[in-house]
Amino acid sequence: MATLIVTGASGALGQRFVADWLHAHPDGRALVLVRSAAAARACEAAWPPAWRGAVRFVQGDLLDAASMREAADSLAPVGRAVAVHLAADVAWHKSFDEMREMNVEGTLRFAGFVERVAREPHFVYVSTAFTRLHDWVYRNGYEESKAAGERALRERFEATMPISAFSCSLVVGDSVDGAIGRFHGLYPLIRFIASLAPPFLVGNRDGLMDIVPIDWVASELVQLTLRCAAGAAPSDVVAAAGDARLSYERIVRLIESRLDLARHAAGLPALAPVPILRMRQWAFLKRSLSTWRPEGISTGDFRYFERLLQIYGVYAESETVRAPLNTTRAAPDGERFLPLAVDYWLAHAPDAQAGLKRQLAAGVA
Repeated sequence: MATLIVTGASGALGQRFVADWLHAHPDGRALVLVRSAAAARACEAAWPPAWRGAVRFVQGDLLDAASMREAADSLAPVGRAVAVHLAADVAWHKSFDEMREMNVEGTLRFAGFVERVAREPHFVYVSTAFTRLHDWVYRNGYEESKAAGERALRERFEATMPISAFSCSLVVGDSVDGAIGRFHGLYPLIRFIASLAPPFLVGNRDGLMDIVPIDWVASELVQLTLRCAAGAAPSDVVAAAGDARLSYERIVRLIESRLDLARHAAGLPALAPVPILRMRQWAFLKRSLSTWRPEGISTGDFRYFERLLQIYGVYAESETVRAPLNTTRAAPDGERFLPLAVDYWLAHAPDAQAGLKRQLAAGVA
């Protein structure tokens, strides 16, 4: 029976993937590489107590070669293993040089660790559907570094162990109940609309955005991992929405509709549908009115707005994403799962209800 070796298990997708893998593989064993004891505790809190005996945590820092060697030396070798590399720096605003150490060198350190602790490893590199190895215009350091990490991995290790790749697009909450362990990705945009009622957003209103629910993504990753554990040849899987993509405007309107229900329950009026400007219109405004700031938004909030545009702007303007590949089933309908994701954020994000209460206290109309 293959052992699962995994990084990034304390992240939203990592927590869900390991839980689903153990559920599908009840007699399995997982070796979870964590950077700290706090990360191990976060994982334990997310998984049923009955599964804890199947999991062994090993501390190792992907940014520290000596730490990774020590972690490998502390373990007895295992036979067949599937190593799933989920850990990454996923900040869209950083440069390639800022992300190289984690997303390229960290990948190579983990692959070296895997070769030391597993006699028959199959490596699964988790990436993003918003990049590919070649023939791609990288829109930020994240896309470039993930592609560079995979290229370096294949150049260094493909001759000695099979390597598969799993790429997914923008992940939101579960398609059944909206649940997710962390509010990253699309959630800062939801938070911005909810807390500030912005005078406009920026993007291609008709452009299609690729969002997928975490349960579907985790299921597809589990299926790939099980195939690898069974001795299948290396393959690539792209867990993207494909024909199920929604337009940017439709995503914004779905978010607004769920926020309006919460606002009504809190005694606040509905949001006016926020206008969506093209990037060139936003650039013209900034050039024409160098000191302009929308009424009612503080300098700090406006700077946050500008940072969001730096992060989301390219994805709100560009539809470039890989098509689905080798998935076992099509992605679910975003019209159904996105409202659930917003509702879950409203119910569980610490700042969601607090923001509504602040607006009510301030008499925001």
